[in-house]
Amino acid sequence: MPNFKQHIKQVRQNIEFLEFVNAQKPEFIDWQITIAYYSAVHLVNAHLATSAMLHFSSHGEVDAHIAPFSLACGGKARLPEHVFTAYRKITNSSRISRYLSNDGENTKAVLLSEKDLIKALSALDILISYFAGRYTFEAISCKISCKEKGNHSFQAIIVS
Repeated sequence: MPNFKQHIKQVRQNIEFLEFVNAQKPEFIDWQITIAYYSAVHLVNAHLATSAMLHFSSHGEVDAHIAPFSLACGGKARLPEHVFTAYRKITNSSRISRYLSNDGENTKAVLLSEKDLIKALSALDILISYFAGRYTFEAISCKISCKEKGNHSFQAIIVS
C-alpha cells in the first residue's frame, strides 16, 4: 500500500506533467483536466493512507469514506463539505474530459473549454490548499497559462 509521502511524490510528478502539457500543448484541455484529476486522486489517497490507514481500489469506496457525513471508520477520513464538493467537481470534469459525456444517456458529445479547465484547477487548488494546511509537506505549486481566468482566486495554483 502506498504511503502518504509516495502519494505526495506522485502529486508533484502529475503537477509537473500538467505544467509541461499546458506549456507545450495548451489546446489539450481534456488531458490537462485528466492530469489535474489524478493529482486530486493522489491527494485524497494520501489523506486516506494517513488519516485512516486505508487504501481502496474503487472510487465508490473512496467517496463513501471521505463524504462529509460519513460514519465509515468512525468518520476518520471524512472531509469538510467544501473540500468534498471540490473533489466531486474535478471528478465530474475528468469524466467528461475522458468520455465526452456527462452521463450515459446523453448522446451529444460534450467538449471542454478553458472555462472548464479553470473550474477543474479551482477545485484542485482547494484540495491542495486544504491538505497542505492539514498535513505537513513542502508546498505544491503549479503555474498554468490560461486566457480564461474568470473570477476564481487561487492559492497554490498560479494562473496567468
